Amino acid sequence: MIIHKSVKVGRPIDVAFKLFTDQIGSWWPSHTHSFIEGGNATCILEPKVGGRLYERNPEGKEHTIGEVTAFEPPELIAFTWNHGEGKGTTQIEVRFSAIGDRTLLELKHFGWENVSADETAVGYDSGWDVVLAYYLVAANEQK
Repeated sequence: MIIHKSVKVGRPIDVAFKLFTDQIGSWWPSHTHSFIEGGNATCILEPKVGGRLYERNPEGKEHTIGEVTAFEPPELIAFTWNHGEGKGTTQIEVRFSAIGDRTLLELKHFGWENVSADETAVGYDSGWDVVLAYYLVAANEQK
């Protein structure tokens, strides 16, 4: 299975890309989508190949979600998604395409054959809808 999601934002491609990457902590819904118990973590993405996608809470506890595998501003960010100890890793690719002064974001989450049987794409399919809804709100709030 491959999860496909797409959203259009009313921002130029460079702004949309920076919001998703450099400013991910400003919109990622850690209160509902966090690996760190308590939901008070901030999501951080190190903007380079080999950089981490991780969470950090105010006490300094960190959880590495994945590693950046492609970083081609403003058109592509790709990273691994670690499903937890012994559960395996999937891949996420996010492409940005300019449509005039707007941007189309296309997300693909794949590699489900690499994770344990108790990890399924079903929850992630609806989860990405929630996460991208927060991204859209943040994009619409930017001036």
